[in-house]
Amino acid sequence: MRGMRYIAPVMSRTIGTMVRCALCALLTLSIVALSGAGCTSDEQIRIRETAESVKALTESRTRVVWSEDHGDNRDVSARGSKRMLRLMGYDSHDGIGARILIEELSNYSKPLLTPDGDRVIFSDFHELVVSIINFDGTERRTLSHGIALAVWRDPDTGADWVYVGRDPVDRRGRPYASVYRFQLDEPEREERVWDRRPVGVDNFQLSADGTRAAGVYPWPDCGIAYLNEGTWTRLGNGCWPSLAPDDSYLFWIFDGNHREVRMYDTREDRRWTVRINTAPETDGYEVYHPRWSNHPRFMTMTGPYTHRVGHSFIRGGGPQVDIYLGRFNETFTEVEEWVRVTDTGRASFLPDVWIESAAHRPAMEREDSALSEKLAEADMWPIVREDLLFLWEDRSRNNEIDDPETGRVFMCRVEPEGRARYGRFHEMDVRHDRFVAEDMEERLVRHYHERPAFSMEALITPKAVPDTASGLIMGQSADPDQRNFALLQRDDRMLFQLYLSDSEGKGRLHEWDLFGLAGQDPVHVIVTYELGRLAAYRNGEPVFAEEVTTSDFQGWQPYPLVFGGDAGGTSAWAGLIEGVTLYNRALGPDEAATRQMLYAERLKSRSEPEQALVEARLIQASPVPDPDAIEPYRRALLVNEYEVKRVKAGAVPDERILVAHWVIMDDQVLDTAERVPGRTYRMTLEFFDDRPELEGEWIAQDAGDLLLPLYYDLDS
Repeated sequence: MRGMRYIAPVMSRTIGTMVRCALCALLTLSIVALSGAGCTSDEQIRIRETAESVKALTESRTRVVWSEDHGDNRDVSARGSKRMLRLMGYDSHDGIGARILIEELSNYSKPLLTPDGDRVIFSDFHELVVSIINFDGTERRTLSHGIALAVWRDPDTGADWVYVGRDPVDRRGRPYASVYRFQLDEPEREERVWDRRPVGVDNFQLSADGTRAAGVYPWPDCGIAYLNEGTWTRLGNGCWPSLAPDDSYLFWIFDGNHREVRMYDTREDRRWTVRINTAPETDGYEVYHPRWSNHPRFMTMTGPYTHRVGHSFIRGGGPQVDIYLGRFNETFTEVEEWVRVTDTGRASFLPDVWIESAAHRPAMEREDSALSEKLAEADMWPIVREDLLFLWEDRSRNNEIDDPETGRVFMCRVEPEGRARYGRFHEMDVRHDRFVAEDMEERLVRHYHERPAFSMEALITPKAVPDTASGLIMGQSADPDQRNFALLQRDDRMLFQLYLSDSEGKGRLHEWDLFGLAGQDPVHVIVTYELGRLAAYRNGEPVFAEEVTTSDFQGWQPYPLVFGGDAGGTSAWAGLIEGVTLYNRALGPDEAATRQMLYAERLKSRSEPEQALVEARLIQASPVPDPDAIEPYRRALLVNEYEVKRVKAGAVPDERILVAHWVIMDDQVLDTAERVPGRTYRMTLEFFDDRPELEGEWIAQDAGDLLLPLYYDLDS
């Protein structure tokens, strides 16, 4: 062992009387004393030095709980089927060091300290059982079913509530469809508090007033849920979101490079980046499990992750992974000091930290956040949501609609296929491949069978030369012969196709030439159909109308809803797509004009970042990850170091630079992923920080100077 000695306290499942409790406590102290006498002098010194460092850092009694891996040191998420974890604890004031809370090896997922620091709540990921045990290892018992997500003390009543995830959803990250809460000492008193969107397990944390909860809703969408209102705000992509335990409503998202968090001040609508792999022992490697403690100035994380498995350091785990406790500076712009809490020779995962002084901190008086108001204004589009079947504004938005069939919200999600990606305004960039909407095939057909009224809306930006461009912009389409509807570009014309049946049930795909396109300017398009009349609007103005004799959608089939090409890989279109809606009714001229006006205002604030065309020699190349090693991510960027040899256009002021390239898309390694050191490459570059759509993506870097400026290769 590397400096911490395990001392097993007396364990008892039930203690019937206060006398037996006292005897148990005395026996525990006796064992501690005897065991402590057996420690080597070096071990005693390390235990004492760690305790002194922790106390100096927090100036208060501090407790930590975590899951320790006694298998291959790689069960990072506590989901391994071999059940080789041990529940551990640490108290800065007891002189023991790391202590065993439960000796038996099993699955101990997401251990949480109660608000008084005296008890530990933990879950069995496989059995979906929530249990509790005293911090001294006594009185273990089952509380409820599900996965424990958080523990919160009501500041008004003093009651402690346990929040649990239930109804697991079969999707990446295995989120839970519902969140319930029950009183800690009265588990039978429970209530459902959230079911609007699935919730991920990692870091569901509440504000002190209990009105907000940080979470993954679901992965990779991170944001804040307003539990009293049943609404939420999406703030970005990533993992391990965390919310300050006071009422400051500070929030962070752990970035895909596993080295920093993106901090959000939701009161002032400000954001900044804080590196958290700055503890001396982490040596710049990746870290994991970032989590706010119960005190707003202190956070915890684990690391360093130095063992690569399939080019993934996190999955590699390793016996060197320890728990760190860090203190933010007063402005939360950096972690000003770190202390390593564990040094056991076994991997330590999923820590939770309790600091005694925080239990007595008064809640902060705060008005509602400026960010909430700003996002509420942004969400004005599309204003009227009656008969709305699909809504995808851009990746940065909530993109959800009320579903009258289930009484819950329906998440409108699109996934890039092949080399498709998101643009810098979070729109769909289909210049390289297409996007496909999730779970829309049957839904659209069912609604349009019931009522043959249709409207579609989109903001499109063609990127090919107009007189040679063609392809499917969006539609419900398997291939050119199997379509329900489709918006198309053919040369410099905008076309629309709609499958209609006559009174005898005979159907065919009709096509209309709607209007002309000029250049590569954004175009706001609305096409509507109802009661035998088709109409189209360009940038809010009516440009087409025609009466149609057939008016039945009964021939529609459950084809995929696609963007930038057919599901079969044909009819590719090059451009950008955002602001998409589908309705089960016709939109009128007034609505068309209003929607165009809202989007025109947004476009005014957009500007393009500076670009540079360079020739640069590859100095150091990071290894390309294996797609299996980055799950649940499906895409990855790789960072290499280059020496700039020639600037063909624009400006790159530095001779040595870091460049991020796409190397994995749609779970496949790109044929351009491998690069050869010493070879010169021609690249179009932008500053990485000017590409907000890349935040939260999986980023691999195992080479190069981390202090060099980072660029993004647009040609990858």
